[in-house]
Amino acid sequence: MKGSPRIPILSGLLAVLVALYLVGVLLLAPPPTRLPEVARFARSGVDGIEIVRGGTRIELSRDETGRWWQRLGGKRFPADGRRIDRFLLDLRDLTSYRVASTNRADWRRFSVDAPQATRLTLRRGSRSIELFVGKADDSGIGVYARPQGDDRVFLTDASLASSTELPPSAWSYLKILPGSLGAEAIQEIGIRAAGFRMGGEAVAADYLLVSTIRGGAPRWVVHGGSPRPIDPERLLSLESELLSLSGDEFVPGPSATGLSSPVAEVLVVDDRGRQWTLDVGARAGQSFYVARSDLPYVYLVNGWTLARIVLPLKALLTPEVRSRESR
Repeated sequence: MKGSPRIPILSGLLAVLVALYLVGVLLLAPPPTRLPEVARFARSGVDGIEIVRGGTRIELSRDETGRWWQRLGGKRFPADGRRIDRFLLDLRDLTSYRVASTNRADWRRFSVDAPQATRLTLRRGSRSIELFVGKADDSGIGVYARPQGDDRVFLTDASLASSTELPPSAWSYLKILPGSLGAEAIQEIGIRAAGFRMGGEAVAADYLLVSTIRGGAPRWVVHGGSPRPIDPERLLSLESELLSLSGDEFVPGPSATGLSSPVAEVLVVDDRGRQWTLDVGARAGQSFYVARSDLPYVYLVNGWTLARIVLPLKALLTPEVRSRESR
């Protein structure tokens, strides 16, 4: 008995209909798009950013020279312009994967209502735009957000939440020595300490290291008396620690900093005669208060980082000199 010829025909028609349905779904599904108002505003020269999350407020502003500042405790401190510029670049490309809801009743469920959300405000002159950032979706690849004046809740990039959840110190520029200073420019390093202690005996030091040229190559020695050579590797390590020295945070309010009677002082002089003095004050937990003499800021700096800079002289001498002087 021959099979019915209509069965393969119907199977073929069914396959065609399924294919057409899938193509239609793909064509009709909205592709990821940028949040237009936020992206447009971020591209237009933002000069102020405010992030409010619970009781934490981050205030950033750009001056007429293009430099970014952060307001802490009613005072102005340098802000990390590179981090801010990266954040604004991300906002320019902020993607909306889909509209999760158009119902105000769902705002609380997505944590985009005012009491729960992180409020991000961008400013340009007298104009501003606000975005309420809520919770992450179940997959963790996106976060819910709602523009001010819009009932819609969007699922957007999770990077938005990771940026707006940063602590205030993450937006501060906390590098202590000038960023333009290089190791090749440093000509003198002075260390003076009386009472600096971090995990061991108190450091007692009072010396100046100077760079000299011998046979066309720089050579570091101890200034004064008979010149004692410095171990080149230890000197490179000291220079690296100085150039990368950063605070953990600024100290905006009045504190018992101890900077009027520092436990250590660090002097750095470059090949142009410029010099910077770092005063190390009182200890605060695992940190110390530090100030640079030409700046009006006080930093909290990790004590173990400072311990790699405030060294006794013997820790920097060549092995031969250390061995000879220990006899």
